[in-house]
This record gives sequence, C-alpha cells and structure tokens, in this order.
Amino acid sequence: MSKFPSPPRRKTWIAALALIAPWCATSYAQNFSVLVTNPDPLGLGDFVPDLLTTDLGVNGNLKGDFRYGLGVQSAYSSNFFQAEDNAEGEFSTYINPWLSYTTDPEGGAPFSLTGNYRPSGRYYVENGDLNGWDQSGDVSLSFVGSKTQISVFGSYLQTSGTDLLTGEFIESTITAAGIRANRQIAPRTSLDASWTVSKSDYGSSENVGADVYTTILGGYWAATERLSFGPTLRYTVSNSDNIGTSDAWALMAAIRYRMGERFFLSAALGPEYVKFSGDGGDDDSTVNVSMNFTASYIIDEQWSCSGSIVTALAPSSSQQNTVINNWAISATVNRKLVRGVLSGGLDCNISGDSDVASAGEVFNKQQNWGTFIRYQRPFFSDRIGFNSEFRYVLNTGSSDWQEVQVTAGLNVSF
Repeated sequence: MSKFPSPPRRKTWIAALALIAPWCATSYAQNFSVLVTNPDPLGLGDFVPDLLTTDLGVNGNLKGDFRYGLGVQSAYSSNFFQAEDNAEGEFSTYINPWLSYTTDPEGGAPFSLTGNYRPSGRYYVENGDLNGWDQSGDVSLSFVGSKTQISVFGSYLQTSGTDLLTGEFIESTITAAGIRANRQIAPRTSLDASWTVSKSDYGSSENVGADVYTTILGGYWAATERLSFGPTLRYTVSNSDNIGTSDAWALMAAIRYRMGERFFLSAALGPEYVKFSGDGGDDDSTVNVSMNFTASYIIDEQWSCSGSIVTALAPSSSQQNTVINNWAISATVNRKLVRGVLSGGLDCNISGDSDVASAGEVFNKQQNWGTFIRYQRPFFSDRIGFNSEFRYVLNTGSSDWQEVQVTAGLNVSF
C-alpha cells in the first residue's frame, strides 16, 4: 500500500488557519472611530500578501488565478443595541458573494497583483429599516527583489453595526491607500518605510469622519538569524471637524523574533507626543504610550495560538474636542481536528475619551470583554465550508450591559 507524504507542518497549519481568519460579515459591536487609524488595513505582513492565509470562506489551496463563491450566514444577538435595560434581541441573515483574483497563485513571482471583492447583504427580522448592503474590496501590487520589497495597496470598506461607544447602529465607509517598502542595505541591516492615507465617512448621520495620514520610518539590525531589532519613528496627522488637526510623533523600540516556521513575534513600544490645533487657535498636547504587539506559535500538528495588543488614538466621531484612546487585546487557541478547526479565545477593548483641552484627562472609561468558541470545517472536497460561533460579551464602565451572540453559516466555492 502506497503512502502519500504528509504536507509540511507550516503548510498544514496554513490551510487550517485559513478557516480561522475573519469570515462572513456580521454586525458585531466594534469601535468604528478607531478603524480609520489602521496603517495596514490589508495585513500585508512583511510587505508581501500571503495568499494562502487569505480567507475566502473555504479550506483549500489556490488552484488558479480567479476564484469566486457565495456565503450565507444567520446570527442571533440577545442585545442588538447594547442597552443596559430592556435589551432587544435580533435575528439576522447575511448574504456574502465574493471573488478573488491573483496573478501569482503559487507564489514566488517577483511581481504579483491581488484583488478581492466581497459585497454583503444584511437582513434583520425586528429592524427591517436597517436592511441594506455592505461591501469591501482591496487591491495590492507587490514587487519582491533580492534586496528590495515594495507593496502598493488600496482598500474600500463599507460596514455597519452597533457602535461600541454610542450603542447606535452606524453605517460607515473607510477608504485607504498606501505604499510600503523594505530595503536590505547591509548583510544584517534593513530599512522599512511606509506611507498611508485613510479616510472615514458616516454619510448623512450626525457622526463626523476623519482623515488620517501616517508615515513610518524604521530600521532593523539582525543580531542573529532569529532576532532583529531597531528604532521606529511614526508621524501621524489627523484631521476632523470635531478636533481640528492633531500631529502625533511616536518613537518606538521595535523587535522581531522568528523561530523557524513555528513561532513569530513582532513588537513595538514607545512614547507618543500628540499636539492638537483647534479652530480657535489654542494648542494643547499630551503624551501617550504607543504599542503594537503580535505573536503566533504553532505548537504542533494539532495546536496553535496567537495574540495581539494594539493601541490607537483617534478623533471621536460623535463628540466635539474629544479623542478616543483605545487598547485592543486578543488571544486565540486553535485545535486542528481530522476535519476542521475548533478554536476559543477572548478579546478586550479598553477605551476612554480625552478632552483635547484637558491635556490627557480620561473620562467615559469603558471595558468590553468578549469570549468565544468557534467551530469550522470543510465539506465535499473543501468546496463547502461550515462556520459557527458562540460569543459572550460583557461591557462595563460608562454603560453596563451584556450580550450573547450565536452565528452559523455556509460558504461555497465554485
């Protein structure tokens, strides 16, 4: 009896973790104001999109240049508007067609072009006036040379849901574009640079959007084959009718550590000086801590875990002269089964409002804790994917409420 060789450890887990990535769109509570601050909305990693980790709803390798499919998901929320009293439950259904195109399905080409588009129709049982369509799309062009890597990207996100800070149903659009580059200037030294512009808009609602421009310059020195570190300088300009203009300088110490293909850590930490210039001509400033931490560990063929800590300072979309200081913390453990993946974890958003004129005094503090169990598996030669999740959310601080969320859905790849 012939025996086929097992796939490499990394390829096995890449296929499994494709199911763990964010999948069908649902109106989960989120802090919409901080979405505009993400300088890497496509998650390009080391400047090159890893197509095998792009979630298209099913498990499997990319066989061609073009893929498309359809997802259907149902969800229940016990407290749709996150009310402290008289919570309202809601059943919803989401229809998610998707398509993806790449010029380099197998990887390894010096030039590659990747594009994705996913519209999402939302339908509510109790709140039919909120029915509508969301959509997201992105495109990236990457060049990988012997010493230089460059990525140019653009994205468009039209999303909706109950805002974590206001408890109101929000519809918003976020448009982003940017360029990232890495250059190896010596055997152990490399330089990184990126520039990103991100714009948010809330249509006809009373919320106010923002324009955020981010420039990052950094260098890494490889102490060993596994460990590299260096300084990173980030400059951010934010424009909003609610706060005027803010200029933020962050000087961070950055470190990267990789242990083969099983463990990876990337972290940056340092002070951030922020200066606000309001319409009245008065200038105020504050100093915050800026942090970005991500880590992943493939323990063995069955187990893996990952975690992240990200800070963000964003203009409030709903209050004058107010900025939001947000800490997003998440941790996930995954168990690969014979068919599918079982995962569990928790996430937390700790946020507080700061009046621009109060030099950093924080009010309206809020902590949002969520814990979840998720099961996902493929069917029929990996063309159909089943996704399910149970989530419990507890919010404390300026408003106290709790919520149970249950979702289940199917994704079909044609």
